Amino acid sequence: MKSKWDARYKNATTMPQINDFLKRFFHKAKKGVALDIAAGMGQNALFLAEHGFEVDAVDISAIGLQNIQGIENIHCYVTDIQKFAFPKNLYTVILNLNFLDRSIFQDIIISLQKGGLLFFQSFTQKSDMNPLFCVEKNELLQQFSDLEVLYYELFDDEKRVFMLARKS
Repeated sequence: MKSKWDARYKNATTMPQINDFLKRFFHKAKKGVALDIAAGMGQNALFLAEHGFEVDAVDISAIGLQNIQGIENIHCYVTDIQKFAFPKNLYTVILNLNFLDRSIFQDIIISLQKGGLLFFQSFTQKSDMNPLFCVEKNELLQQFSDLEVLYYELFDDEKRVFMLARKS
């Protein structure tokens, strides 16, 4: 898996766009420490750092994280997310964008501070992606039922889903 992502980021010619939902809703978050899960090339981590957040960016690919290595207020962790030590009640924001690992769902909830926001975007079973990496209908609502859902949208002909939720 690591070699796949290393090759993809090595051949990238431009930085990916900042997530639209992040740009739209980041102002709802309390400034503090953010976690960017599967940060990729770091565009979303950089965006948050530029807006006053301290960011932990986690990705399996060191090549992807090179873009943000050494930038003030960004801490890069090159590791498989399943090996990341999720701290308890630390993050005011957690980004889980276009990445799916169900085994970390409870870690995400535990790591959010009270009032912290989860930005979660994934592919759905209606997409052409491998079904193992796609959420079922209402799966996010069920898996994160302990959180207060602030916004939920199916988009791209219901092939993708976005959820913004707050830990109460």
